[in-house]
Amino acid sequence: MFRNCLLSAFRNLIRYRMFTILNILGLSIGIWVCVLIFIYVRFETSFDTYHPDYKRIYRIEKVSSIYNTTEKYAAIPIYISDEISQFEEVEYLGRFGSWRPQVVCYEDKVYKEPEIFFADPDLLNIFGIEVLEGNPAENLNRPFTIVLTQTTAHKYFGDQSGLGKMIRIDTSYFEVVGIVSDFPWNTHVRLDLIFSYNSLNQLSDMPEEVRMQAHLPTYVKLYPWVDINKFAERIYDLAHKLNPEMYEKSGDNMKCVLRPVKDIHLHGEQLKWEVDPGGNPVFIYLISVIGLLVLLITCFNFMNLSTAIYASRSLEVGIRKTYGASRQNLIIQFIGESFGLVLISFIAGMFLVELSFPW
Repeated sequence: MFRNCLLSAFRNLIRYRMFTILNILGLSIGIWVCVLIFIYVRFETSFDTYHPDYKRIYRIEKVSSIYNTTEKYAAIPIYISDEISQFEEVEYLGRFGSWRPQVVCYEDKVYKEPEIFFADPDLLNIFGIEVLEGNPAENLNRPFTIVLTQTTAHKYFGDQSGLGKMIRIDTSYFEVVGIVSDFPWNTHVRLDLIFSYNSLNQLSDMPEEVRMQAHLPTYVKLYPWVDINKFAERIYDLAHKLNPEMYEKSGDNMKCVLRPVKDIHLHGEQLKWEVDPGGNPVFIYLISVIGLLVLLITCFNFMNLSTAIYASRSLEVGIRKTYGASRQNLIIQFIGESFGLVLISFIAGMFLVELSFPW
């Protein structure tokens, strides 16, 4: 019985080859487009959810209002972040900043690095990047120490271990104290070379009082028991509590606000000093609707073509009934043929998806 149904379905697919080709092409292309759209939407909405306990990680941002003009910044002054780091609600606080492009050397290997960063050691604890070699959480607090990602370390050291080796950045030498895995692509921050924040005192002759006014992107990981609303209230007017005279004199009504790390990419509102250009949530919603419409149109097209071709097979149905085929046998026959077309189209569509990616 099954063999006869299979042979009959195969003969009908060959007999109505134009219908078969159109249906397979339409459905496979529709599946291909829909899957690509939903992969892109999934990627965009998964930014920074790879961090352990990402729901407890926030970036502290600055909202500045001067003369009825409000501006938002993706960073806060250092002296404010120093104060917040002492709060009992904060498990980790980490900051980073970008350094000017420099020539980096190790033996005969010389590269111009467009992006070099400095950071607190706790930043790695917040982001949860896997440590492959060394103990950067402890050693990155020393001046002139540096952490490299796996790809960067391979660029300079090849297959050898880079731990403990000295690399030169401009005229200063840094000890490699850790190798970490590469930052994933779905993150708003990608740091390949990270030297210690404490190195700044010797790399720059900036006065301490001026340096403390500098702004850096600041992240906190809060303890599980923290009431996020109460913590947000505590830091909201912290700038005025720490330095009321300066803000009163400048007329700056500065506030500190929290943003969940998972919302930075799509809902960063294009803040000033943003490290990531970010995505567009409206575009994500729009392309999701387009994907659903493509899927619906593909399904309707498949059903219409199938209905049209099955309607022309009334003679075949009559002959089958004459030879004793039951209504159930005919239903199984037609559903089986449709399922076969869907299966072939799905395989073809997923093959096109695989061809669409470079890896």
